[in-house]
Amino acid sequence: MRVVFLEPGKEAYVDEIDSSLEAMQAAVGGYIEPIYGFPEDENLCIIGNEEAKVEEDWRVSRALRDEAGNIYDVLAGRAFVCAVDDENFIGLNDDQIQTIMASYRYPEHVLMTSSGLVALPYPEPEIDAEFEMDFE
Repeated sequence: MRVVFLEPGKEAYVDEIDSSLEAMQAAVGGYIEPIYGFPEDENLCIIGNEEAKVEEDWRVSRALRDEAGNIYDVLAGRAFVCAVDDENFIGLNDDQIQTIMASYRYPEHVLMTSSGLVALPYPEPEIDAEFEMDFE
């Protein structure tokens, strides 16, 4: 299935993985945890490692935002975005990839401040681009 990978310090990229549970676990490095809540498309789902935020060596990859743009959580470690059809995880279509790239294309530094979480983009030279796709 066609997915978009989100990794710390890297620009999001499209790749293919098998739709088996084992392949999804291998892709995120452990037991999977689905994260729902794309305001733009309710059929999208982020699949991350359920232990990513408690592991010492896992880095934050992206801030997760609500419909108003407020940060409500963070994504740590390697994850991917796929679509959901009924109860199955499926590959993405081109429109869904554009939606994901609009929100999650670039990695972020997420900081805890006295007023809450703040996300800052990585400076351009720090981003390790693995995939280039023109959406215009």
